[in-house]
Amino acid sequence: MFRGHCHHTIDQKGRISFPARFREQLEARGTSRLVMTPSLFDACLDVYPIAEWEQEVEEELVRNRGLDPDTLRYRRMYVSRAVDVDLDKTGRVLVPQELRSAAGLEREVLWVGSLTKIELWSKAGWEGYLSQTPEQYEEFKRNVQERYKQ
Repeated sequence: MFRGHCHHTIDQKGRISFPARFREQLEARGTSRLVMTPSLFDACLDVYPIAEWEQEVEEELVRNRGLDPDTLRYRRMYVSRAVDVDLDKTGRVLVPQELRSAAGLEREVLWVGSLTKIELWSKAGWEGYLSQTPEQYEEFKRNVQERYKQ
């Protein structure tokens, strides 16, 4: 599982170091291949180890082949923009320009653990996501407590 976050910078060629603690997770899975795709709901990239992508996204979509418009749109928007990437020998990954643009990634970025996947955010995007008024925070807290009965 991926948890925590790490600050990094993207170089001019679009390369970024993959956090050592996340790299250890990949090594334990015996892979250095990732799948990146723009999130449909936030200004970030969703990054999956290849096995999790195949299991959580592809197999699920194959099982639920429904022809309803939302499923078709989800498959087209999420899967068609996915790119396989590999870590290089120094533990960096090249983020294609199209994906950097889609997520607004420039120089300062954050890798954010999200259990079975990782999110790649611009620093400004992440800070904006976390900022909220006290009223918004109280509403969020109530919703989480209700959903998870905490």
